[in-house]
Amino acid sequence: MTTPDTPGPDLAIRRRFAVAAFRARRRYPGPAGTVLARELLAWADFGYRLGADRPLMALVDDLLATTDAIAA
Repeated sequence: MTTPDTPGPDLAIRRRFAVAAFRARRRYPGPAGTVLARELLAWADFGYRLGADRPLMALVDDLLATTDAIAA
């Protein structure tokens, strides 16, 4: 008998990662921002299965704590 997949992160966590990915692209234009954004979105989709990753969560917190990426 197989065990069910681990439930995905709740909507609030996925939203935090999506907003952080958007801000990463704005703060770090070019390839660096693109790679960061992709990693953040991939972690929101699959990485939660590996447990909390402190450096990644610190990055999300840093991106969400600043408003420099919001200015248009």
